[in-house]
Amino acid sequence: EHALELVSNLDVRNQIIATVPPEELVANPACLAVVVSEIKIVSGLMGSRIKKKMQLDAGHIAQNIQLQAATMGLGTSTILFFDVNLVRRLCKLQVVVEPVYIVAVGYPDVEPQQKNEQVKEIAKTKTAVLITASKDYRDEELILTKNMLEQAGVRTFIASSRVGVITGMLGGKAEASVFINALNVGDYDAVVFIGGTGAKEYFNSSIAFQIARQAKDMNKVLGAICMAPTILANAGVINGLKVTGFPTEQVQIQKGGAVYTGNPLELDGKVITAIGPAASQIFAKAILDAIVEQK
Repeated sequence: EHALELVSNLDVRNQIIATVPPEELVANPACLAVVVSEIKIVSGLMGSRIKKKMQLDAGHIAQNIQLQAATMGLGTSTILFFDVNLVRRLCKLQVVVEPVYIVAVGYPDVEPQQKNEQVKEIAKTKTAVLITASKDYRDEELILTKNMLEQAGVRTFIASSRVGVITGMLGGKAEASVFINALNVGDYDAVVFIGGTGAKEYFNSSIAFQIARQAKDMNKVLGAICMAPTILANAGVINGLKVTGFPTEQVQIQKGGAVYTGNPLELDGKVITAIGPAASQIFAKAILDAIVEQK
């Protein structure tokens, strides 16, 4: 007899979706069905054909789930690209059990175009500032965040300790138009600290600390990615919050009184943090959503 067994009361859907590439086009699923295979058993039976067998069987199971969902008026989306080890850990699976396929189930978004227009109407009234080091910021974190905000209509500015052309770790160039010492937090709806090794420039910066504290006190959207959450920790604005960041920053984040999770993305109130370059896309989306939702 087939039956479901409760192994955890935790809702890990958003943590799994956070690692899924944007091209998978999945958001806010009501349910995630994870198809798994026990490697030792299958390999004993199939030998070198294990991978093909696992994928075919997983596809058949997923198809059945999709057919049943369709009869119930639900929409589905299959997810092939995800962090296997993270899904195994979040779902409390044994090491010998490998997640092969994920099916997202929920009500289909029938008005995406209308929602996009609504977002743009709100976004064009909003302003954000991205604070980067004068050199060695992480290129993807800056460019992906800037592009997503600007494409939605948010007026976006780059602030740094030097106005003019600044260079990222990967050699990219950007134009900083705001001198950090003259930054007025009240002019912006969101203040975002970009990571990279250059972020160390602000680890002991009284100016950066003041900006972070003002943003928190004024209830602004406050973001930090990669190494930058250490700036928030040293500024004393994340005490008691769930925070993520680059693994090298775990101790310092914890010293700041935060609960370090190591997840790709964390949202705690209006404080948004992300683990590093690989999470740039979901970090940018989270910042945009928070800006749009802000009263």
